[in-house]
Amino acid sequence: MSPKALRLSAALYWATTAALAALPVVIALPLWLSGPRALATALPGLAVPASLPAPLLAAGIAAGLLPALAVAYVLWQMRGLFDFYRRGASLGHGAARQIRRIGAGLLATAALALAARTLQALALTAANPPGERILAFHIASSDVGFLLSGGLMLVIGAVMADAARIAEDNAGFV
Repeated sequence: MSPKALRLSAALYWATTAALAALPVVIALPLWLSGPRALATALPGLAVPASLPAPLLAAGIAAGLLPALAVAYVLWQMRGLFDFYRRGASLGHGAARQIRRIGAGLLATAALALAARTLQALALTAANPPGERILAFHIASSDVGFLLSGGLMLVIGAVMADAARIAEDNAGFV
């Protein structure tokens, strides 16, 4: 690998490390500062009651955190990939495995985002009177982006695994 690629990989390794450390704060701080109304603001169109029972509020918050778990997984796998790259191990089975894991994490992020919005709508409107409860399901453009990016990473990971296998075979002939 070129020295420039090694330096960039090292910088991205530390950037993903910082992102992993910041993720809990970035998620928790708005909820802490804004309280339950932050959920109502984040989910326009839902008639969230002003006095939501604590278990339903907790369920709404927990559902909203589901995609963040997948994002943390993706960041962790990216950190591992950049670690391979910064050590110059760009064409190996380890890097290919990390790329496939990133792809799977992106697919999981899209699926969990879909599920989270549905679960949040159920939890946050469950205390409403009949006729005002909502079961919502919608696909956002970001979900499509995560699905396509995840699929792309899975394909790139498979191609990289093939390339690593071919490189090992060729090394055996020398």
